[in-house]
Amino acid sequence: MDFLSDTKVMFAKIYRGTVLSGEEETTDVVAAGILRVGMIAFLEQLATFRTEGPTPADRTSALTRFGVFYFGRLWDVYARRLLSSGPF
Repeated sequence: MDFLSDTKVMFAKIYRGTVLSGEEETTDVVAAGILRVGMIAFLEQLATFRTEGPTPADRTSALTRFGVFYFGRLWDVYARRLLSSGPF
């Protein structure tokens, strides 16, 4: 497993209408493809993240929780083999 190559490729399908979990096999696929995002584009995308909340502290908290979740999961998958404890 390679962190950089694994996180820059996403396989995607676009289905017709609303699709609930487990219904993918019986729903029409409108489009399918592979999205590739380089490191610079990924960092640019991070700068576009926006959250909603009644106060700046609430919005900051939401963005922080997402970052802890996302990077924490990456840590669990890629770094846990090397270090038993992590920053998250």
